Amino acid sequence: MRKCWAKRPVEHGRLAREKALGKVVHLGRERKRRKQAADKRTADANAVAFGRTKSEKLAARRERARLESIVDGAKMATDNDVSTEDPT
Repeated sequence: MRKCWAKRPVEHGRLAREKALGKVVHLGRERKRRKQAADKRTADANAVAFGRTKSEKLAARRERARLESIVDGAKMATDNDVSTEDPT
C-alpha cells in the first residue's frame, strides 16, 4: 500500500478495482438465470394446475358424476319437462 499526499492509504491492483466497480456480471448468464427462474415458476404453476395422477383424475370424474346424478334426481319437473303423450 502506498500513501498519497493526503496521507490516506491507496490500494492498487485487482482488489482496488473490485471495490471501486463492484461485482462483474455477465449479462448473458444473468439473462439465462432469470429466464430459468421464470420458467421454473411457470412449471410450478402448471404442476399445481394440471399435475394430477390418473387415479386422482378418475376419482374426481366419478365424484362429479355422482354429484350430478344427485342433483338430477332432486330436480322438480316443470311444464316443459312433462311429456305431452296421452297416458291412456
